[in-house]
Amino acid sequence: MMKQVYFTPKQRRIIAAAAAAVAPCTPCLGAGQEAEVQPSLFPRHYLGCTQAAQGQKFPNQTQQNQKPDRRKKKKICRNVVALEAADEVEPSQFGNDDTALNGIRLRCQDDSVIESLVGKWGTWTKFQVCPRGYLVSFSLRTEMSQGGGDDTAANNIRFRCSDAAVLLGDGLSWGRFGPWSKSCKICGLQTKVEPPQGLQDDTALNNVKFFCCK
Repeated sequence: MMKQVYFTPKQRRIIAAAAAAVAPCTPCLGAGQEAEVQPSLFPRHYLGCTQAAQGQKFPNQTQQNQKPDRRKKKKICRNVVALEAADEVEPSQFGNDDTALNGIRLRCQDDSVIESLVGKWGTWTKFQVCPRGYLVSFSLRTEMSQGGGDDTAANNIRFRCSDAAVLLGDGLSWGRFGPWSKSCKICGLQTKVEPPQGLQDDTALNNVKFFCCK
């Protein structure tokens, strides 16, 4: 006689979420689409929405010992969406080297917190919460290259929630916000960060890519 297996309510929710996660995704409508599959305990399909940071700074290949920009592994909420966001921001240095926005964190529906690569300057702000929904769109504030001046690249970020609320980050005001990405269920991120440049100009966070899940 086959032994009957019993699952707790929590186990049943996990199994149901895993079954739903393998369903085909609807098209992601963000700027610069790319489709990828995130390997995990429960395979999850997602589409990536990208938005270029207009003020991003790339390493000067003519400089000796110049380290390249780094990317960290994608960070994805497990089987849930992101509800909150926080920033790591360095305040104005009043004429010294500014970096402004250094990092971004997301809090997921299961209360876990994810972050990709972050800069070394600044402090983390408090999480801003979608009142009755989840994150669906973003807009990055960036500053164009200043030539021989102080570059900061990404300076602030704002999110739009599924309940139409807008969460404005606590970054700085240099540059301008780019266009809003098209709506989707944001569930992960990957940042592009310039490593410390020693006595040269630092910019820290240059760009970010958010991933959308069904």
